[in-house]
Amino acid sequence: MKPYKWILTTTLVIASTTLPLHSFATSETSPKDTPKVNTQEESRVVLARVNGQPIYDYQLKPQVEHKLKKYKQFNSKGQQPTESLINNLRQGLLQEYIDTTLLVLASQKHAVDNLDEKITLFKEKAIKNNQTVPSDKSIKSQILFREYLKAHDLADPMPSEEAVKARYEKGKQNFLSQKGERHVLHVFTTKKEDILAAQKELNSGKSFKEVSQKYSEDENTKQDANLSFIEKGYMPKAFDEVAFSLSEGSVSDIIKTEEGYHILKIVEIQEKGKPISYKRIKNFLARGMKEKTKVNNIAAHLKQLREEADIEIFLPKNTTSQ
Repeated sequence: MKPYKWILTTTLVIASTTLPLHSFATSETSPKDTPKVNTQEESRVVLARVNGQPIYDYQLKPQVEHKLKKYKQFNSKGQQPTESLINNLRQGLLQEYIDTTLLVLASQKHAVDNLDEKITLFKEKAIKNNQTVPSDKSIKSQILFREYLKAHDLADPMPSEEAVKARYEKGKQNFLSQKGERHVLHVFTTKKEDILAAQKELNSGKSFKEVSQKYSEDENTKQDANLSFIEKGYMPKAFDEVAFSLSEGSVSDIIKTEEGYHILKIVEIQEKGKPISYKRIKNFLARGMKEKTKVNNIAAHLKQLREEADIEIFLPKNTTSQ
């Protein structure tokens, strides 16, 4: 029985590593007081059961050995790991395996639409990328696990608007603009007749986006007219003079520069030394809060799963790695 390599790890190593998970063979006949499973290869000690699913001693050993190896590499005094350290490693890894097992077992009951079609697409992608094609059973488990995480907002959760706003309000005095900037929409063309037509359509109520798509020759902003935030000196002098004299929400007259003709709108003014607006910084804050949101979501979900689960632990607290 080979451990699954694809399972996302949880809790302590959630952000960056993967934790191999046991295969899902059960042994209901193993005595619970001294649980062992005899196979042709070896006798494997059962360290815990999660809703009847065993976690074996051999599954923890590679992880324990890896951590002990790192401990020895970074221990400049050459001290050997203590019994207490080894025990703590085993206890911690066992809890991670229990958490991962809870997620996997729950995912096996998760209903997924068009599962057969998704299995087929999985195979086709593996073949296209010259990868080994797993068994249908393995592919199904992976898909169920992935879809379960998505369904419970555990795969790639974003913090709520309320949480991001609260983070901003708490620390906005630390988010100060280093330069005076203007958020600008603009239409640019080298043809006078086009800029006059663009001005007429803007005055009639059409959006900068619509007019830009029709007339603008600036390929970088043609689709949405969004020049974003600019500071003085970024654009030609004649453009700058207008951009930094208009009030927020204002639309300019036609501006002539050496490059051609412009019409601009000031969406937002960011004064030097003032807090950056929430609208401008919220996506940055949300990205920074993603990992903590993910950890919190999984912790809350695992708490619920643990409360509903039958978990038996056979690893003595004073045991050491064998």
